[in-house]
Amino acid sequence: MNIKIFKSFFIILQIVFAAEFVGVMTVKADTELTGPGTLNNGGEYYRLTRDITTSGTAFTITANDVTLDLGEYTISYLSGPCIKISADRVTLKNGTIIQIGFSSSAHAISASGSSNELHHLVIKVLGRDSHGIKTNSFNGGKIHHVYIYNEGTSTVTTPGPTGINLKGGSSEAVQIHDNIMVGSHKGMIIQTVSLRGSQSPNPGKVYNNYIQHDRIRKTKADYGIIVTQSTNFDIYNNQIITDQGRGLMLDGWYQGSDKPTRYVNFHNNRVDVQHSPNPREGGGGYSSGGDSVYGIMSRYGSGYNTVQDNIIMVDNDIDRYNRGTYFGSDGLESSTRDILIEHNTIIARDPGGESTKGAYVFFWGPTQEVTVTNNKYYTDGNLNGCWKDDRIHNDCWNGVQQMTFTGNTEMTVSSYTPERPIGLKLTKFLDSYLLEWNDNRNLQGETQTYEYIIYRDGQKLPISPRGGTFYVDVDVSGTHSYSISALNLNGEEGPRSLEVSATTAKNAWWEEGSSSEFIPPEPPTRLILKK
Repeated sequence: MNIKIFKSFFIILQIVFAAEFVGVMTVKADTELTGPGTLNNGGEYYRLTRDITTSGTAFTITANDVTLDLGEYTISYLSGPCIKISADRVTLKNGTIIQIGFSSSAHAISASGSSNELHHLVIKVLGRDSHGIKTNSFNGGKIHHVYIYNEGTSTVTTPGPTGINLKGGSSEAVQIHDNIMVGSHKGMIIQTVSLRGSQSPNPGKVYNNYIQHDRIRKTKADYGIIVTQSTNFDIYNNQIITDQGRGLMLDGWYQGSDKPTRYVNFHNNRVDVQHSPNPREGGGGYSSGGDSVYGIMSRYGSGYNTVQDNIIMVDNDIDRYNRGTYFGSDGLESSTRDILIEHNTIIARDPGGESTKGAYVFFWGPTQEVTVTNNKYYTDGNLNGCWKDDRIHNDCWNGVQQMTFTGNTEMTVSSYTPERPIGLKLTKFLDSYLLEWNDNRNLQGETQTYEYIIYRDGQKLPISPRGGTFYVDVDVSGTHSYSISALNLNGEEGPRSLEVSATTAKNAWWEEGSSSEFIPPEPPTRLILKK
């Protein structure tokens, strides 16, 4: 039996069963919405029934246990937040939110409260210093299956437009998973979100996210994920890919004092980051370090953290630093300690330049109890006085105490022709296409196939090879076809995949039969029985 028919049949049986034993029955339908308003009726199921446009906030949710189902319709807004949540156990789902102007701080969603869930949404943000989702004290909440395209600008050096800005919360762990964040200066920032004390058996979880961010000139900290002044997070199975930006930052500095980021386990992620002279030439514009590239940077009192089983690729077309992992401290020596870096593949490449380029792992400042073990690395032959083999060079470990450095090996590059990639599929989000494909590294003999070249209509796109298994082609009009080819560490390209036409792309999260999860309409709620 079709699963949806079965569910409907089961609901009917429940109603009939109740009617037999209770007698007279009244069913209260969902509350339909056709325009903006305040949702203040606790326990209500609200459903949008048409597209709407508003100059300001569309919906404010102030009651607990509310569901707002956007019904796959679109809300267009100018200034924000478009949807504001200040209640507990609120669910927002199934629709599109688009900013239609350039107002400042016009976030698509602003949310606070406990056990709230945001899912199966498509968001586009244009305004200055605006975020796709901004939270405050988001305790025990979930954000998943949300596509965020943020092409906003910045008027300040930090933080800049962000996909998900998660701030505050300490009582329950959050879960952020299966989201796509495109275009933002920062993909995600996690700030002052802590389960207090030592390592928690129930950490916050950030996993299965695609992040394709893009730095903004004169704006600091262009990272895919930043965890700052926070504790107890498990960050895994994410892909951070950018031609203009950096990977992960663990930051524990706050206005001249330590507020450490601790107990963060960053594992099984793909990071491919670099800076290029164009289209945004020059660095952040705020310091000489603006053009430096880091796969993972940990600083200012951040300790008790692990970096395990990741693939980290860094490249720099600009004459600045280029480091796979970079750990250090201007803070308290007692805070920056107990750091484990193991079983990673770290590839640091650059065309030459300053003597400190090409480090696959680098430490600076007072740091204690560091273990770097069983990593594989490749540095294009341009290590220049940093880590190599099992030797420690003084200019790369200044201040480190109690160092264990063992079992790390330099990769020998192989020559072979990669196989044709398979599994290419397209999903359409607004005017952009998400490309996903299978990893060639799962094929026999392709352990050094790390990158892919993207072709649109038979022409190579003017982007760097992708070091992961996805790409979002943004702001595309017309009908196009796509294919990809695999590239090994020696630069040898294999045959292209079969072409996939954009005419076959599924629509967003909710189109039935798509590769993404389909969420069927909810059955009627608030059943009232009277005898």
